[in-house]
Parts: sequence; structure tokens; C-alpha cells
Amino acid sequence: MKVLFIFVFITSIVFGQTNTREFEIRTDISGIEYRKQIKSVELGTEKMDIKFMREHFYIPYYIPMEFVNKKYSNETIVIWNNENGKKDYTENWTNSYTYDTLSRITEYSYSGCISCSSMPYNYKVTYNLKGQVVELKNTIAEKESFEFKYDENGNIKEMKSLSSNGKIEKIIGALE
Repeated sequence: MKVLFIFVFITSIVFGQTNTREFEIRTDISGIEYRKQIKSVELGTEKMDIKFMREHFYIPYYIPMEFVNKKYSNETIVIWNNENGKKDYTENWTNSYTYDTLSRITEYSYSGCISCSSMPYNYKVTYNLKGQVVELKNTIAEKESFEFKYDENGNIKEMKSLSSNGKIEKIIGALE
């Protein structure tokens, strides 16, 4: 019986461990710190990139499926939601993606939909010299923006959400 207990105990330690990372989430109201929280996130094999932040912290809400697409270079792609439908914004809408010569999205937008009460957005994307997204800035509607800082492994170590007047709304930072 003792052997079985020891085996179960050791097995649970070896196989039951997960790789988690703690994040501090600071929420501000009108630029004044309101609340701090700690959230533990179970890490898989994925990088802590913008999609990771969206999946675990729900911001930034509007992001493209990918920021680099080698099929496009120095062009703008417009995709109608219903390609066969009427090409107007009362019943149909578009997603647009502008690519630079390195096939990176430099701007992405959604036209909005009047009948479905969806607001439009237009984000400009800024990259650093390593090709990492360092800023997403909405140029219409609420004009929110997001700023990103990376560690030496290319993982996001801090993300700031800023209001239209530039005040911090939220800071999410990976704890050491």
C-alpha cells in the first residue's frame, strides 16, 4: 500500500505540474490607478504575442488573423463580408488590410455595418526594427491605442491600453 501511495504521489508531482506565468493587471480610471490584480496563465508552447494577450486578457479586441502574409506586398486588400451581396454599407461590410513591402500589415480596418449596429475601426500598426508590433492605434471612433514591450526572447512583457486622450486604461505585465 505504501508503494502505491508513493508511486501515485510522485506521478502526480511529475505529470501534474504545469508551466504557469503570473501577470499583473493594473486598471486605471481617468488615468488614476483603480485596481491591481494578479492572474496566473497556463502557458503552452505558444509565444506571448498579441494573439496570446487577446486570448487570455481579451484585448486588443480587434486584431487580424495574422500580421504577416507573404501573398501580399505593398498593396491593400478589401474583403466584402458577402462577396455576392450588394456592395453597400447598410447591409454589407468590408475588412481591409494594407501591406508594406515586407508583407506586414500596416493598417487594417472594418467599415462598420449600419443594420447590425457595428462601429467601424481603422488601426495603424507600428513595428520596431525586429519586426515586432509596438503599437496599434485606432484612428477613428474611440481612437484607443495599444503599446507593446518585448523581452529578449520576443515575448510581450508589457501591454498598455490607452484611451483616446492618451491616458492609461490598463497595463498588463508579465511578472518575473
